[in-house]
Amino acid sequence: MKKVYIIVFSLFALHAGVSGQTQQECQDLFKKATDKVRSLRMMSARNAFEMTASMVATPEKGAVVQERMEVVMQGDKYKYKTNQFSLYQDKKTTVVVQKDRKSVFLTNAVSEDRRKDQFAEMMKLQDSLQEHLLLRECAREFGTVLPGVGFTKVVFVPTKKLEGLGLRSIAYWIDATAVEVKKITLEYTPGSAYGMKRYELIIEKMNAQSKTVPFPGDAAGQVMQGGKLKGDVKDYELIDKRN
Repeated sequence: MKKVYIIVFSLFALHAGVSGQTQQECQDLFKKATDKVRSLRMMSARNAFEMTASMVATPEKGAVVQERMEVVMQGDKYKYKTNQFSLYQDKKTTVVVQKDRKSVFLTNAVSEDRRKDQFAEMMKLQDSLQEHLLLRECAREFGTVLPGVGFTKVVFVPTKKLEGLGLRSIAYWIDATAVEVKKITLEYTPGSAYGMKRYELIIEKMNAQSKTVPFPGDAAGQVMQGGKLKGDVKDYELIDKRN
């Protein structure tokens, strides 16, 4: 979850049709967008959150990787799913399915206190990162996220305290009307330890008041029946580390 939430943004080139906005306007819009998620999430009686997105990872060497991502949380249930990876968690069990390794890993779930604190810790990390970023650019940009649609692009660059992370810039594309982040791009410095040029996240849906149930039944039941693996993972390697 921490990695999901920190993901951000792109380079500083402006396109035709871009109009500038004041730094204060951009700072205010960015704060409203992040505070909106925070406040709605905290008000949710169901401990709920839902997001679907597309991810594009561009390495310095090798092929570009594109994946779909789905995150759904409600009560004590949590699901995180991409093309190659699935995680199911409830109050008893954490299940990790890795398609590329053809493996299913089961372990005891994290403690109840830690599960309750997951979102708070995520926001603390976001706030901590933001303290060491400087606003470099703010403009209205069209066509980057959706054809013909304009969003406010806010670009931050790291201070000297974050230079060792290999991060060049973080960019957010924000829908000023809905006050929602629609795209995040991380740009990395050449030769960074990550081996990455760019990481992009395009958010299709984010709902901090979600009513979607992450999965039916319990976490273990998503992959097992009668003590054996089932369905698409029945031939996978089972690694059971539950007590």
